Amino acid sequence: MATTRGDGTGEELRPSEQAVAEPEKTGNLVPSFPASDSSKPAPEPDAAVKAAKAAKQKKRKRRKKKQASEFNQLGLQPRLLRMQLAAKYMSMSISTLRRLIQADEIRVVRVGEKTCPWLLDIVELNAWVERNSKKLGE
Repeated sequence: MATTRGDGTGEELRPSEQAVAEPEKTGNLVPSFPASDSSKPAPEPDAAVKAAKAAKQKKRKRRKKKQASEFNQLGLQPRLLRMQLAAKYMSMSISTLRRLIQADEIRVVRVGEKTCPWLLDIVELNAWVERNSKKLGE
């Protein structure tokens, strides 16, 4: 026997709604509910959280800019480069640079844990260029 809605329309309940209405008849101990509407957008984070993130990013940018300006004032360039900057310095892709490192053609500097990013010495990069430079006739 099908259960009807209690709103007076006489419509029958869907099986999932019947389990909620009559758990003892269906043997369902855990009621099942209709699927929720997933088309709703996720709630926006609080304005305070957004402001805190923005302030943190702004502070980080200022610190990087200050470090760069101190280097420039002293006439210094960083000796160790991260992969992305080293690849740009060498005019090659990151994957090509990584292959050269894995083939032991270019050495890396690791500071701290093994999960730390690879740092590349500019002197080592320049030495690799010199070792692999050829004249056209050779």
